[in-house]
Amino acid sequence: MVLIHDGLLSATIGVLAVILNARPANAIPPGAVALAEWFDRTLPRIFPNTTDGWQECFEDGTFHPNVVGSYNTLPINGLAELKGLGALISSLATEQLEYFVLEPTATVAFATDEAGHSGLITYTGKSSLRTKSGAVYADGLSSVSVTVEWDEALQKRAITVWKEVSTPPNFPDYPWDILAAVEQHSEPPTGRVVGEL
Repeated sequence: MVLIHDGLLSATIGVLAVILNARPANAIPPGAVALAEWFDRTLPRIFPNTTDGWQECFEDGTFHPNVVGSYNTLPINGLAELKGLGALISSLATEQLEYFVLEPTATVAFATDEAGHSGLITYTGKSSLRTKSGAVYADGLSSVSVTVEWDEALQKRAITVWKEVSTPPNFPDYPWDILAAVEQHSEPPTGRVVGEL
């Protein structure tokens, strides 16, 4: 028969009660979860691809009119430049690709308010593609750092900063140089350079 000291038993029960009722110290705040989930739903609408549905996010307030940022080393100043770059990339994809796949690997959000209306987001992903000639390129990397601010007038989140860094699949043996194509088509890109798809 084992005798347990009354004080030790009380302390053990107290510790167990705290452990069983405790919230984990590393729990993600609800606002950060809401912001990350919004971005995961929004990203497929933003990323230019071979469909023609991506243009809507440039017109519905998803991007702030004065959005700034970069695509690799190319600076972006304003909505027209970002939309022009998207149109150019989409045009290249339509002309040269059978498919392009972007596989998310992580989305981390830091909300600046409890509801997750505003904050910072970092996204990473892997990319792969197949050209129309049949060549397959894999293991590309993509990342974007985004600042989001709540637009009171529209009652929705608006992206104010978009900084994207991408390494094409199978770099440096990629079928074309996107930055060289951007430099050839525009100085800098605008929404009027390529037109709608």
